[in-house]
Amino acid sequence: MHDPHEPERPDPETVENHQRMIRSLLEELMQSERSAQLHCIREARRLGDTDPGRALRACAAHARQVNSELRRFARERSITRGRLGRVVGRLFSRARASVLDRFVDEERSYRGTLVGLRHGIDVALMLQHAADASGQVELAGFITRWLDERKPLVDDVAKAMTWFALHPDVALAHPA
Repeated sequence: MHDPHEPERPDPETVENHQRMIRSLLEELMQSERSAQLHCIREARRLGDTDPGRALRACAAHARQVNSELRRFARERSITRGRLGRVVGRLFSRARASVLDRFVDEERSYRGTLVGLRHGIDVALMLQHAADASGQVELAGFITRWLDERKPLVDDVAKAMTWFALHPDVALAHPA
């Protein structure tokens, strides 16, 4: 029988599952942030000093800023960036830059980047829930701050899409 004055011990299997889930989500968020930094900068260069370009540069700057802190959390959890994962990520990025961008117009490429940014928010939300559920206060707090900073930046990227409607010549151009 459980003594009501003694704290309940968490189920070891649940603890291990939380740890596995957090490691997986943290890896996914790190990859998402590397992609955010790379693709936002690439798109912003093409768009120059425009509303969409400025919005993307702000997201890229935020990704660059938080990447070191994400790496710290990963190291603390013995997550090493696998060589295979990095290679595959680079291959997808190069394929997007060299193949897909030749066939996709500028506006659609911009929306693709926005989809990636929104995916990162979803991953961060899930990571925040898992960190909360497992009592990892520092990680949950970091993700809360990350979300508070990133969501308005991604909202700005979404709002900046209206610029393309005012500049259909650029919207329909192929970036490559």
